[in-house]
Amino acid sequence: MEQLDNTKERGIVAYTRLSGLLLKVSRFQPSAPIAMVEMLAQSIEIAEAIVDAGEATVKEATID
Repeated sequence: MEQLDNTKERGIVAYTRLSGLLLKVSRFQPSAPIAMVEMLAQSIEIAEAIVDAGEATVKEATID
């Protein structure tokens, strides 16, 4: 159960980070600074990795 709680927390952190960056990028539209776009891209990659790891954890917990 602790693993599932940790997975949930990592997901919340990733979502919070992404939503915050999206708000910042939206203020610069139509052209955001390249550094901010790169941070957003990196955050998306991290979030995708967290989702993949979370799916594996849920599958593992379901089997157990």
